[in-house]
Amino acid sequence: MKTINIFIAGAKELAPQRTKLKALLSDLNHRLQRSSGIRLSVASYETYGNDQNDYDAFITNEADLLMLILQDRIGQKTEDEYLLAVDKPAGMLIHPSRSRNTGTLANLVVGYYQKTGKPCAFHPMTRLDRDTFGIVLLAKNAHVHTLLQQSDIVSLHARSNGAIMTDREFGLMKQNSYLINSARSYLVDTQAFKRAMDSGKLLGAAIDVFETEPDIPEFYRTYDNITLTNHLGGITINSFRDAPKFSINNYLNYVNGGELAFWANKQQLAK
Repeated sequence: MKTINIFIAGAKELAPQRTKLKALLSDLNHRLQRSSGIRLSVASYETYGNDQNDYDAFITNEADLLMLILQDRIGQKTEDEYLLAVDKPAGMLIHPSRSRNTGTLANLVVGYYQKTGKPCAFHPMTRLDRDTFGIVLLAKNAHVHTLLQQSDIVSLHARSNGAIMTDREFGLMKQNSYLINSARSYLVDTQAFKRAMDSGKLLGAAIDVFETEPDIPEFYRTYDNITLTNHLGGITINSFRDAPKFSINNYLNYVNGGELAFWANKQQLAK
Protein backbone atom coordinates (compact mmCIF):
# COMPACT_ATOMS: atom_id res chain seq x y z
CA MET A 1 0.00 0.00 0.00
CA LYS A 2 1.41 3.38 -1.01
CA THR A 3 1.67 5.92 1.85
CA ILE A 4 1.51 9.69 1.29
CA ASN A 5 2.98 11.71 4.18
CA ILE A 6 1.20 15.02 4.74
CA PHE A 7 2.31 17.81 7.07
CA ILE A 8 -0.14 20.57 8.04
CA ALA A 9 1.66 23.82 8.87
CA GLY A 10 0.43 27.17 10.19
CA ALA A 11 0.50 29.31 13.31
CA LYS A 12 0.23 27.37 16.58
CA GLU A 13 -3.02 29.16 17.43
CA LEU A 14 -4.63 27.47 14.41
CA ALA A 15 -4.75 24.09 16.17
CA PRO A 16 -8.59 23.90 15.87
CA GLN A 17 -8.34 24.42 12.10
CA ARG A 18 -5.68 21.73 11.87
CA THR A 19 -7.88 19.36 13.87
CA LYS A 20 -10.79 19.91 11.47
CA LEU A 21 -8.54 19.44 8.46
CA LYS A 22 -7.15 16.23 9.96
CA ALA A 23 -10.72 14.94 10.39
CA LEU A 24 -11.49 15.63 6.73
CA LEU A 25 -8.26 13.96 5.64
CA SER A 26 -9.03 10.98 7.88
CA ASP A 27 -12.32 10.49 6.06
CA LEU A 28 -10.54 10.84 2.71
CA ASN A 29 -7.94 8.32 3.91
CA HIS A 30 -10.59 5.66 4.51
CA ARG A 31 -12.04 6.21 1.05
CA LEU A 32 -8.65 6.12 -0.67
CA GLN A 33 -7.62 2.94 1.10
CA ARG A 34 -10.79 1.20 -0.02
CA SER A 35 -10.78 2.53 -3.58
CA SER A 36 -7.12 2.77 -4.59
CA GLY A 37 -4.92 1.29 -1.88
CA ILE A 38 -3.43 4.67 -0.93
CA ARG A 39 -2.88 5.54 2.72
CA LEU A 40 -2.61 9.12 4.04
CA SER A 41 -0.34 9.72 7.03
CA VAL A 42 -1.07 13.18 8.47
CA ALA A 43 1.20 15.06 10.88
CA SER A 44 1.33 18.61 12.29
CA TYR A 45 3.19 20.63 14.91
CA GLU A 46 1.21 18.88 17.64
CA THR A 47 2.45 15.48 16.44
CA TYR A 48 5.98 16.45 17.45
CA GLY A 49 5.13 18.31 20.64
CA ASN A 50 5.80 21.64 18.87
CA ASP A 51 9.49 20.72 18.55
CA GLN A 52 10.64 22.73 15.52
CA ASN A 53 13.72 20.57 14.92
CA ASP A 54 11.61 17.43 14.69
CA TYR A 55 9.00 18.82 12.35
CA ASP A 56 11.61 20.61 10.24
CA ALA A 57 13.29 17.22 9.77
CA PHE A 58 9.94 15.64 8.83
CA ILE A 59 9.18 18.39 6.31
CA THR A 60 12.65 18.08 4.75
CA ASN A 61 13.06 14.31 4.71
CA GLU A 62 9.66 12.63 4.82
CA ALA A 63 6.75 14.90 3.84
CA ASP A 64 5.31 14.26 0.39
CA LEU A 65 2.72 17.00 0.72
CA LEU A 66 2.87 20.23 2.72
CA MET A 67 -0.33 22.15 3.54
CA LEU A 68 0.00 25.70 4.87
CA ILE A 69 -2.96 27.31 6.67
CA LEU A 70 -2.92 31.11 6.65
CA GLN A 71 -5.03 33.24 8.99
CA ASP A 72 -5.08 36.89 9.90
CA ARG A 73 -7.46 39.47 11.25
CA ILE A 74 -6.34 42.63 9.59
CA GLY A 75 -7.05 46.11 10.82
CA GLN A 76 -4.26 48.66 10.92
CA LYS A 77 -1.88 45.93 12.11
CA THR A 78 -2.61 42.29 12.78
CA GLU A 79 -0.25 39.53 13.69
CA ASP A 80 0.11 36.05 15.00
CA GLU A 81 3.13 34.02 16.01
CA TYR A 82 4.48 33.79 12.48
CA LEU A 83 2.87 36.50 10.35
CA LEU A 84 2.38 40.26 10.51
CA ALA A 85 -0.07 42.07 8.23
CA VAL A 86 0.07 45.86 7.95
CA ASP A 87 -1.97 48.39 6.02
CA LYS A 88 0.55 50.34 3.90
CA PRO A 89 -0.53 53.85 2.90
CA ALA A 90 0.11 55.28 -0.55
CA GLY A 91 3.42 57.16 -0.87
CA MET A 92 5.41 54.79 1.37
CA LEU A 93 8.30 52.70 0.07
CA ILE A 94 8.59 49.06 1.12
CA HIS A 95 12.41 49.10 1.40
CA PRO A 96 14.94 51.91 1.94
CA SER A 97 16.55 53.21 -1.24
CA ARG A 98 19.53 55.41 -2.10
CA SER A 99 17.30 58.45 -2.16
CA ARG A 100 15.38 57.62 1.00
CA ASN A 101 16.48 55.42 3.89
CA THR A 102 13.94 56.45 6.52
CA GLY A 103 10.17 56.35 6.79
CA THR A 104 9.82 53.15 4.79
CA LEU A 105 7.70 50.20 5.77
CA ALA A 106 10.85 48.25 6.59
CA ASN A 107 11.99 50.99 8.97
CA LEU A 108 8.64 51.10 10.73
CA VAL A 109 8.27 47.33 11.03
CA VAL A 110 11.82 46.83 12.33
CA GLY A 111 11.22 49.67 14.80
CA TYR A 112 8.02 47.99 15.93
CA TYR A 113 9.85 44.69 16.45
CA GLN A 114 12.55 46.42 18.48
CA LYS A 115 10.05 48.36 20.59
CA THR A 116 8.04 45.24 21.41
CA GLY A 117 11.08 43.06 22.00
CA LYS A 118 10.41 40.70 19.12
CA PRO A 119 13.56 39.10 17.66
CA CYS A 120 12.23 39.25 14.10
CA ALA A 121 13.60 40.37 10.75
CA PHE A 122 11.84 42.04 7.82
CA HIS A 123 10.58 39.37 5.39
CA PRO A 124 7.90 40.79 3.05
CA MET A 125 5.77 38.09 1.44
CA THR A 126 3.88 40.69 -0.60
CA ARG A 127 5.05 43.93 -2.16
CA LEU A 128 3.25 47.07 -3.30
CA ASP A 129 4.52 50.02 -5.32
CA ARG A 130 5.23 53.23 -3.45
CA ASP A 131 2.03 54.91 -4.67
CA THR A 132 -0.16 51.86 -4.03
CA PHE A 133 -1.93 51.35 -0.71
CA GLY A 134 -3.10 48.05 0.73
CA ILE A 135 -2.24 45.08 2.89
CA VAL A 136 1.35 43.84 3.04
CA LEU A 137 1.89 40.39 4.53
CA LEU A 138 5.20 39.85 6.34
CA ALA A 139 6.81 36.67 7.59
CA LYS A 140 8.36 37.12 11.01
CA ASN A 141 11.14 34.77 10.04
CA ALA A 142 12.51 33.15 6.92
CA HIS A 143 10.99 29.81 7.95
CA VAL A 144 7.45 31.03 7.20
CA HIS A 145 8.57 32.59 3.93
CA THR A 146 10.06 29.25 2.96
CA LEU A 147 6.87 27.43 3.95
CA LEU A 148 4.88 29.42 1.42
CA GLN A 149 7.45 28.59 -1.24
CA GLN A 150 7.45 24.88 -0.36
CA SER A 151 3.76 24.27 0.34
CA ASP A 152 1.88 22.06 -2.08
CA ILE A 153 -1.44 23.42 -0.81
CA VAL A 154 -2.13 26.89 0.61
CA SER A 155 -5.43 27.24 2.47
CA LEU A 156 -6.79 30.68 3.41
CA HIS A 157 -8.61 31.25 6.72
CA ALA A 158 -8.67 35.02 7.08
CA ARG A 159 -10.71 38.17 7.43
CA SER A 160 -8.94 40.98 5.64
CA ASN A 161 -9.51 44.44 4.25
CA GLY A 162 -7.87 43.47 0.97
CA ALA A 163 -6.12 40.82 -1.09
CA ILE A 164 -3.33 38.85 0.54
CA MET A 165 -2.88 36.60 -2.50
CA THR A 166 -1.57 38.69 -5.40
CA ASP A 167 0.89 38.10 -8.23
CA ARG A 168 3.68 38.27 -5.65
CA GLU A 169 2.30 35.41 -3.51
CA PHE A 170 1.41 33.26 -6.49
CA GLY A 171 4.93 33.85 -7.75
CA LEU A 172 6.33 32.50 -4.47
CA MET A 173 4.21 29.37 -4.55
CA LYS A 174 5.50 26.10 -5.93
CA GLN A 175 4.82 25.13 -9.51
CA ASN A 176 1.76 22.84 -9.68
CA SER A 177 0.54 23.82 -6.20
CA TYR A 178 -3.06 24.25 -5.06
CA LEU A 179 -5.02 27.12 -3.53
CA ILE A 180 -8.01 26.68 -1.21
CA ASN A 181 -10.11 29.71 -0.30
CA SER A 182 -12.98 29.10 2.10
CA ALA A 183 -12.65 32.47 3.85
CA ARG A 184 -13.36 35.65 1.84
CA SER A 185 -13.35 36.18 -1.93
CA TYR A 186 -11.44 39.47 -1.75
CA LEU A 187 -8.45 37.78 -0.11
CA VAL A 188 -7.48 36.68 -3.61
CA ASP A 189 -6.72 39.10 -6.44
CA THR A 190 -8.99 37.61 -9.11
CA GLN A 191 -6.85 38.66 -12.07
CA ALA A 192 -3.68 37.35 -10.39
CA PHE A 193 -5.51 34.09 -9.68
CA LYS A 194 -6.52 33.78 -13.33
CA ARG A 195 -2.95 34.41 -14.43
CA ALA A 196 -1.69 31.73 -12.03
CA MET A 197 -4.26 29.27 -13.37
CA ASP A 198 -3.67 30.09 -17.03
CA SER A 199 0.11 29.89 -16.70
CA GLY A 200 -0.04 26.48 -15.03
CA LYS A 201 1.48 27.81 -11.81
CA LEU A 202 -1.57 26.43 -9.99
CA LEU A 203 -2.42 22.84 -10.77
CA GLY A 204 -5.85 23.41 -9.31
CA ALA A 205 -7.94 25.24 -6.75
CA ALA A 206 -10.94 24.85 -4.46
CA ILE A 207 -13.08 27.97 -4.08
CA ASP A 208 -15.97 28.32 -1.65
CA VAL A 209 -16.43 32.11 -1.59
CA PHE A 210 -17.24 34.50 -4.44
CA GLU A 211 -17.66 38.19 -5.17
CA THR A 212 -21.35 37.91 -6.03
CA GLU A 213 -22.86 35.24 -3.82
CA PRO A 214 -24.97 33.23 -4.28
CA ASP A 215 -24.02 33.53 -7.96
CA ILE A 216 -20.72 32.00 -9.04
CA PRO A 217 -18.89 34.17 -11.62
CA GLU A 218 -18.91 32.46 -14.99
CA PHE A 219 -15.15 32.49 -15.56
CA TYR A 220 -14.63 29.97 -12.74
CA ARG A 221 -16.71 27.48 -14.70
CA THR A 222 -14.29 27.59 -17.63
CA TYR A 223 -11.69 25.60 -15.67
CA ASP A 224 -12.03 21.85 -15.20
CA ASN A 225 -9.44 21.81 -12.39
CA ILE A 226 -11.31 24.06 -9.93
CA THR A 227 -13.67 22.62 -7.32
CA LEU A 228 -16.52 25.07 -6.70
CA THR A 229 -18.85 25.09 -3.71
CA ASN A 230 -21.24 27.90 -2.85
CA HIS A 231 -20.14 29.00 0.64
CA LEU A 232 -20.64 25.52 2.02
CA GLY A 233 -17.27 25.07 3.72
CA GLY A 234 -18.84 25.01 7.16
CA ILE A 235 -21.39 22.34 6.33
CA THR A 236 -19.73 19.26 7.76
CA ILE A 237 -20.76 16.35 9.95
CA ASN A 238 -18.89 17.94 12.86
CA SER A 239 -20.59 21.33 12.43
CA PHE A 240 -24.06 19.77 12.39
CA ARG A 241 -23.14 17.79 15.50
CA ASP A 242 -21.47 20.64 17.41
CA ALA A 243 -23.63 23.66 16.49
CA PRO A 244 -26.56 22.72 18.78
CA LYS A 245 -24.14 22.17 21.67
CA PHE A 246 -22.50 25.57 21.14
CA SER A 247 -25.88 27.31 20.90
CA ILE A 248 -27.38 25.67 23.98
CA ASN A 249 -24.28 26.11 26.13
CA ASN A 250 -23.96 29.73 25.00
CA TYR A 251 -27.60 30.43 25.93
CA LEU A 252 -27.40 28.67 29.31
CA ASN A 253 -24.22 30.56 30.17
CA TYR A 254 -25.94 33.88 29.35
CA VAL A 255 -29.14 33.25 31.35
CA ASN A 256 -27.00 32.21 34.30
CA GLY A 257 -25.24 35.57 34.32
CA GLY A 258 -22.25 34.75 32.14
CA GLU A 259 -21.00 36.36 28.93
CA LEU A 260 -22.17 35.26 25.52
CA ALA A 261 -19.34 33.70 23.53
CA PHE A 262 -21.02 34.46 20.19
CA TRP A 263 -23.14 37.60 19.72
CA ALA A 264 -24.84 38.27 16.39
CA ASN A 265 -26.71 41.32 17.71
CA LYS A 266 -24.69 42.49 20.70
CA GLN A 267 -25.59 46.18 20.31
CA GLN A 268 -29.32 45.43 20.24
CA LEU A 269 -29.16 43.17 23.30
CA ALA A 270 -27.11 45.75 25.18
CA LYS A 271 -30.04 48.16 24.91
